[in-house]
Amino acid sequence: MILPVVSKVTSVPTSRLHRRRFLAAAGLAPLAPFALRGARAAEDDTPAAVFAEAVRLFFAARPVESARAFDRLVDLAPGSEPELWQRGLALYYAGRFADGRRQFELHRTVNPADVENVAWHFACVARADGAEAARKAIIPVGEDGRVPMREIHALFAGRAEPAARRRRARPPA
Repeated sequence: MILPVVSKVTSVPTSRLHRRRFLAAAGLAPLAPFALRGARAAEDDTPAAVFAEAVRLFFAARPVESARAFDRLVDLAPGSEPELWQRGLALYYAGRFADGRRQFELHRTVNPADVENVAWHFACVARADGAEAARKAIIPVGEDGRVPMREIHALFAGRAEPAARRRRARPPA
């Protein structure tokens, strides 16, 4: 399987630095003071607390509950929805492939050069409608200077052969 198996992940990053980087990567750095306290959504219904709970549930291998928490976050802070790529992961693992597809399409509006976003979008469409439909629906990606990312996009789009990628990835003998 190409995608990571979330059930092997059992906890949220423990260091404050890793959690702060996670939030920054999500475009939610302003929420860090709240999320870093470890507030629980059941105790605090602020967007920061709901985000922290959704992430905690995801890393506790509870994607259905995580997706529901992210849905609650979108209800509380609709403007945050395009930034929530994490929600797309939870939706995928919760089996909500059409919702995941929509989330990754929405995320593209704020991060158009994100090849990983394209890969997760592809996975959602493929699980719902098959690989051929996913290739036809592949979302375009902006310029990404990292060679592997361009090649990954070409692979998902059906413009590259997997064997050629493997040969290139092997170190010289």
